[in-house]
Amino acid sequence: MQSSRKAKNIQLIRFVIGILLCSAIILFVYMLLPDSRSETANAGHSMLLSSSTISEAEELSSTVRLPLSDCEVCIDAGHGGQDIGSSKGKRLEKDDTLDLSMKIFKYLSDKGISVAISRTNDTYLSLQERKDFAEDSNCTLFISIHRNLYEGNSKINGAEAWIHSSDPVNAHSLASSILNDICSSNNFDNPTFDNRGVKCGTSSDAYDNYAINKVSMTSMILEMGFITSPYDNRAFDNNLDTYAKIIGDDIIDYLNNK
Repeated sequence: MQSSRKAKNIQLIRFVIGILLCSAIILFVYMLLPDSRSETANAGHSMLLSSSTISEAEELSSTVRLPLSDCEVCIDAGHGGQDIGSSKGKRLEKDDTLDLSMKIFKYLSDKGISVAISRTNDTYLSLQERKDFAEDSNCTLFISIHRNLYEGNSKINGAEAWIHSSDPVNAHSLASSILNDICSSNNFDNPTFDNRGVKCGTSSDAYDNYAINKVSMTSMILEMGFITSPYDNRAFDNNLDTYAKIIGDDIIDYLNNK
């Protein structure tokens, strides 16, 4: 009887050891697999999108942080999500900035430029996230697209640029070139913006959004007309592709001559 019990105990011990070994093997294999949980956790965060993924940009319903290094240009589509920016009726700044930014992104990508974009859909990003986006991608040029606002006077119009970076000379030169080319009426079949010039500003003497200009690379904010101006809205809509090409070409010239 005792021998029978001893044999059963040995079998039970072997069975338990077998289960523990199988569990350990399964756990080890699981640890070697890609962590899908981290991918899920990243959904909805800011997009660091490289030119190699442009074909997928419009298919993304949520954003994923991708690793980038030594990117030449960062395009920031101002506002997004609950931050609508300025507005006039149903027209929202966050929509206009995304439309133009995506066109600039695609134009540069098609020209072989290594470019990143802060968002490809209606996603909210804080100012700190936008700054981190630029710094993490190691870009040499950061351009944030916005639209202006002037309440109470729809006749106030025009495009302007704001700069405040570690490289104000280059920033001013590029911003001037972009504004001059955008506002040259002989380049367009449709009326374009008036040129309001390049301005220097910080978060203390301009809108809070200009805090994103406090980055280490050459940087600027392009205010693409006043959303409160019917004239500027027509110019924006009618010349959107042309504006993207002009901004893209001036960026390429800057990169080739810096």
